[in-house]
Amino acid sequence: MLITVDNPAEKVFSRWSAAIKENTKVGNNVSMDMSRVPSSFPYIRMSYLGGVQVRGDLEGDECATTITFQIESFSNGQKRLTDVYALDDASHKIMVGMGFRRTYNGQVENIDEGIARVISRYNRLYAGKLLGEE
Repeated sequence: MLITVDNPAEKVFSRWSAAIKENTKVGNNVSMDMSRVPSSFPYIRMSYLGGVQVRGDLEGDECATTITFQIESFSNGQKRLTDVYALDDASHKIMVGMGFRRTYNGQVENIDEGIARVISRYNRLYAGKLLGEE
């Protein structure tokens, strides 16, 4: 019987999006859809960048994977930098609360006239449970 560590993308997104909606003023502007262009702000999205097996055996059984997510925060208006950093900070606390560590942060870019974006990437060793789960 082949044992495979489950793909946690939907579980991570569900916990993260509920917490980000509760702790910020983003409302329902939360997504995992990378093709969606933000039309109202602030806006935040999560991308699952995949998992790499780090523990397994020659029969193909997985014991653990390293999973990676990217979070992009968007804002506009006069306080766009303040708002985008506040979103990124709130998201960071949520991800750390699930056992992730930030591996990349700080890219601020104006993707369009008056729209700022910050990107953060997170990863962690995953063996079937997130921090805080029974």
